[in-house]
Amino acid sequence: MKNIFLLALLLFSYLGVGAQLYIAPGDSISVLPGTLFTLQEHLINNGKIYNNGILTLNGTTVQNISGTGNTNNLFVDNNIVMLSDCSVNNILELNNSHIFSLGNFQLSSGSINGTGLLSGSSNATLILNTTASSLNFDQTTDTATNALKNLTINNSSTSIQNKLYLYDALLPNAGTITLNDELILRSNISKTARVAPATSSFTYGTNGRFVIERYIPGRRAWRLLTAPVTTASNVKISDAWQDGKPRVSNINIISNPEPGYGTHVTFGLPATNGYDQGINSNPSIRYLTGIGWNGVPSATNDGSIANSGYITDQPGYMLFVRGDRGTLLSQATSALTSPTVLRPKGKINTGVIDMPLSVAFNNAGSSFRVVGNPYPSAVNFHEIITNSINKDAGFADAFYLWDPTITGNNGVGGFVGMAYNATASIAAGKPVYDRSVPSSIDNSGDIQSGSAFVIDYNVPATSLQMEENDKSIGSNNSFFKPARQLQTNLLAVNNDGSVSLNDGVLISMKERNNNKVDKNDLKKLGNFAEQIAVVKNGQPLCIEKRPLLGNGDTIFYQISRMRQKNYLLQLIVDAATTQPGNALFLEDVFRQQQTAVSFIDTLHYSFSITADTASFSSKRFRLVTKAVNHFVKLNTKLQHDDVQLQWSIADMSGIVSFYIERSQDSLSFETIGSTQAFTALDVQPLPGTYFYRIKCVNNKGAVSYSMVSSLMIPEINIGMSVYPNPVTNNTIMLRMKLAQPGIYQAKLMDNKGQLILRKSFNHFGRLLQQAITIDQPISTGIYQLEIITPSNEKKLVKVLVQR
Repeated sequence: MKNIFLLALLLFSYLGVGAQLYIAPGDSISVLPGTLFTLQEHLINNGKIYNNGILTLNGTTVQNISGTGNTNNLFVDNNIVMLSDCSVNNILELNNSHIFSLGNFQLSSGSINGTGLLSGSSNATLILNTTASSLNFDQTTDTATNALKNLTINNSSTSIQNKLYLYDALLPNAGTITLNDELILRSNISKTARVAPATSSFTYGTNGRFVIERYIPGRRAWRLLTAPVTTASNVKISDAWQDGKPRVSNINIISNPEPGYGTHVTFGLPATNGYDQGINSNPSIRYLTGIGWNGVPSATNDGSIANSGYITDQPGYMLFVRGDRGTLLSQATSALTSPTVLRPKGKINTGVIDMPLSVAFNNAGSSFRVVGNPYPSAVNFHEIITNSINKDAGFADAFYLWDPTITGNNGVGGFVGMAYNATASIAAGKPVYDRSVPSSIDNSGDIQSGSAFVIDYNVPATSLQMEENDKSIGSNNSFFKPARQLQTNLLAVNNDGSVSLNDGVLISMKERNNNKVDKNDLKKLGNFAEQIAVVKNGQPLCIEKRPLLGNGDTIFYQISRMRQKNYLLQLIVDAATTQPGNALFLEDVFRQQQTAVSFIDTLHYSFSITADTASFSSKRFRLVTKAVNHFVKLNTKLQHDDVQLQWSIADMSGIVSFYIERSQDSLSFETIGSTQAFTALDVQPLPGTYFYRIKCVNNKGAVSYSMVSSLMIPEINIGMSVYPNPVTNNTIMLRMKLAQPGIYQAKLMDNKGQLILRKSFNHFGRLLQQAITIDQPISTGIYQLEIITPSNEKKLVKVLVQR
């Protein structure tokens, strides 16, 4: 017999045959051990169904379940559709091959077992919390019904029996996970699925493996790639990137059995060792050797020779991607591009990985090495580098990522240097990297799944240690720009008039930096197209860290791989990059031309490379620092109750404005006025010693300062003053010392004696600060404030109004 046992406080409504069981919030049903509660209607549980008995759903038609409550044990002998997030505390048993549909909701359960099927979606989430589970997914609609957004496993062991697609993340937090079929980590234009930090272990059945997708947008460009699979997986390049398809031997024929997947890997005339046929002898796959990007895997489809073409033979490869295998190779650069998905298949790396470094490419004092990201997840470089083992081995917190987009419409990509910025990172509360060139790559230091990167490292370590905790949750494009930077970008003007970013360099300036080439500077790693570097002590750099620029300092640029066409140099400079009194000028040696660089606007300098060899000299451009608007003198003197200031400058650079600054300690200055003349008044300051200086700012943002001049203001006999003076808002603050108490009259008059306002106020003796509000807008100028005392005496106070 099937029995139902209710608690005394049970309150629920059963709304007739074919309706529903509704459990209200705060209410509960107890199903005692050894008993079954059979329900053939819909279930809306906003309370709880508890104890160790079993609730069985076995209706004759599809049943819906929903509600915010939870159930202890649920057996399912019917097709079920979830209409909200649902929880089963202990056991969920799916029987008789029925389908339990999650829809777009979250199912949390202690365990899931039985012969029934789970039907998910790209938005569904499954969480397993306690005991062993065995999961079977509905394969009716591939990539849809056998899909989840997230799968979290917190229990002892879970077996995934058939194919499953994950669109966001696998979170393996405990126990053992067994794959008996493919688990596909999906990748598309918006997101790539990942495996979060793993504290579970993985085992693989006969057909069990991960499929690690990497979406590649449609563009002819080089990509610096790796595959996050174990060496023991024996994944060949032909399997991973040619998608395991027969090689193309006739470039005039398209062979593309699975559109949207794989790419061509070409080499040779004719193609050999399993490569696709190319139109020339240039291979589309390379790896870094001691003399550059010259290594080519000698086979991709067999293991008969030492370099058998396994994808783990090198930490990373430069792979030229045109699109999927539907690209018509005979059309060469004219062929239409298409997006594609590369999908290596095998076992994944977990735990601590000592990732081997490639052979060093020694160039101009640098030892460039390729490192692969071993995990099917983004990793953060700062987290990797702060590992004590890596830190002790002398790895610098700087690296290079390949950006396939920065060299313009006709380019094939270029390197972006990334150097850790401690100041910006502290301000942001997360890692922030300076970039040598503006890029779509974010500045968080994240390295995506399937990506390799380059470091500059000599000895002694032969590997870079990575851990599960180095994995990143996601990316962030926010840029916390630190001060004192000079960004120089090389832009190409295309035939259609559009402009493309080809390369760039960054100079970061702080007082504690030095002028030596050390680990804080990031050396230039060459691109395949036009490029620019900054040269320090003969070393080309993409990120230079140095002190503030002073008078006579020079920054030398190096341009290379230039073509006969039109270009732009784009300079973006922070105002604090030079010491006060200095300005930057871009010198074009070929044109013998000098252009002032603005601190407040972006400079775009147009130039052309012509048949004249001097036009493409690598040393054509440099930045020089020169002193500007140098002050000759500053004189201050008392004139009645005012301070008169006069100054002059030796040279006029641009249109200038002067700001009068005053201090009482010679350290902290405040601006008390501005002018474009060479004289100013500080009207009736309070008694005391003051320090004055003049700040000059020209229309390019260059700043210079006068010397500091001091002056003592004696006690004012009349006992009245205005402070601050000049007045910059609509309120005059009148100070009165030891004045008799009573009613005072105040009149404000302009320099023609016309009355502006009249007010009265009551003074209670001794020191008073009285606010007098100006009720109408008045223009900048000198005014007279007349105060009539209770004994009918008149006192005049000069007021300077400044707007």
